[in-house]
Formats: sequence, C-alpha cells, structure tokens
Amino acid sequence: MTVRDIKDNELSELLALYTHLHELDVPENNGHLQNTWAAICKDENHHIIAEERVTLPPV
Repeated sequence: MTVRDIKDNELSELLALYTHLHELDVPENNGHLQNTWAAICKDENHHIIAEERVTLPPV
C-alpha cells in the first residue's frame, strides 16, 4: 500500500469516488470544472491524498 498525493490526470477517478460516497451525479466536465481542477493541482497548500493498493495475482 502506498499513500500519496493524487495526480493531475486522476480527476475522473476522484469524481467516481465522490459519487460512490455521496450518491450524486458526477459534475459536468466543462471549462469551470477543468479550471477548478487546474487551480487545485497548482496550489501547493492543497492536497488530496490517495491510497494506492497493489493486488498481486494468486499463486
């Protein structure tokens, strides 16, 4: 297991998690969403932490 900051290209995965936790639709992927995401990714004081698990094949 690895704990890390979410990557710039993981917005769709983050939105999928959000809908899973909150049972809401994914926000429309428009200019506003992309601008907000870009601002979050550039902000050194804003962190979204992800847990990454590696699943090993059965032996």
